[in-house]
Amino acid sequence: MSPTSTSSVPGKAIADFFFTPVQDDNGKQKSWQCKKCGTEKLSQKEGYTNLRCHASACVGKSYESDLLEHLKKVGCFVDKKGNILSEDRKPKALVQQAINSFVTTSNTELRAFTWIRWLACRNMPLSEIENDITRDLAKAYRPFSIKTIRKYILATSNLVVDAIAQELERAGFLTLLLDGWTADGASTHYIAIFAGYKHPDSGNYSEVLLAMQPTLDEDGAMDAAAHEELLDSTIAMYKLTKANILCIIGDNCNTNKCLARQWGIPLVGCASHRFNLAVKHWMEDQPGLMDAIKKLSTLMSTKACNLRAAHTLRHLTLHAYGKELRAQQMNETRWTSIFTMVERYFRIKEQLEKIKALLPYCLSVTENLRVRDAFEHLAVFKLITVEIQAKGMDLGHCRKQFDTLLECESYQVMSDYLHPRAEIVDFADFESGILKIMAGALEKHSVQWKLKLASS
Repeated sequence: MSPTSTSSVPGKAIADFFFTPVQDDNGKQKSWQCKKCGTEKLSQKEGYTNLRCHASACVGKSYESDLLEHLKKVGCFVDKKGNILSEDRKPKALVQQAINSFVTTSNTELRAFTWIRWLACRNMPLSEIENDITRDLAKAYRPFSIKTIRKYILATSNLVVDAIAQELERAGFLTLLLDGWTADGASTHYIAIFAGYKHPDSGNYSEVLLAMQPTLDEDGAMDAAAHEELLDSTIAMYKLTKANILCIIGDNCNTNKCLARQWGIPLVGCASHRFNLAVKHWMEDQPGLMDAIKKLSTLMSTKACNLRAAHTLRHLTLHAYGKELRAQQMNETRWTSIFTMVERYFRIKEQLEKIKALLPYCLSVTENLRVRDAFEHLAVFKLITVEIQAKGMDLGHCRKQFDTLLECESYQVMSDYLHPRAEIVDFADFESGILKIMAGALEKHSVQWKLKLASS
């Protein structure tokens, strides 16, 4: 049997390849459903004209030649009866896998993909697609209306959800990673939910974003119950249950702790969050340091940023360094903004002191010494922060970083947050067990126990 030499594909192959038979309640076939768009077409007693017309409209007019070219690439062909076979007699499952790898894209789908990618990657509103200037520039791809592109975006998201759900089902077990973010100027608090899992094919650790949205009831409370409702709806959308979740990873806040207890799933506290709190605690423990930091924040965030002072500062730094340098402001959330502010302060200190309007707010000699001494420690903390936030960092390495830091007498006060049994750690036994497994301690103990039983 040899590959067909005709350019026309038999109707049976078209039906089997592009459509799925739909049966009625009695088990008899009543129609064909398109695998691409899901539309049902009534079957005919003889011929496949209606199916061919739909395939031409849905897949493209060149659907037959594209199909034959794909089958040739994967080592398959269509015989005269319309059966799709393998040239080297591969098993039926491998033939079906080769057929399923055929992906077609119509001109309409390509247009939709191009516009969705442009809107999403540039963070543009949907209304941009109806902007007259944008439409004038779009010569290659004719724009859609807002209503139509929204329909395509929702349809695409559903396909992505299905693909992710299938991969997570194959993975079996996963961890949920939670984080919150409040949009500037909108007072809207978004909750990001990621899934961390072992990829079923490569075996590598993978992460995927499941959802990023406010709680289901924005007017209600932002407590654990609201978060639980959001998580329940999210995992249900991906056809998951609590049995698939090994643990939750998130900030060591009361909401996450309460959520973990209600679900009966352990919480692994975010190491970066704990370290952020520990550094702030260390700074508060240093005599006079926080007062100097607050004074420096007033200088950099308020006084050096007004119009006249900022203009003069840009002029002075341009003359001194060849580029304009502005004062860096402190953020209350992350300690790293203090490091950035102090680092910039020492770089432009000379220029700041040349501006007469800023002299009353500049640090004294004693305050400068305190901040400079602390800056050496902050530089060490910065390195640790970057390392524990690096991609691929695991719990065991974070624990080693914290233990090494606590060995120094100068940082003992940070043990209130960095110690394995610190009060902030709500599931210390679970984290300890994970660390032992990673270190191979349990495996070593098991071997010793088996040797003991054998000797007795």
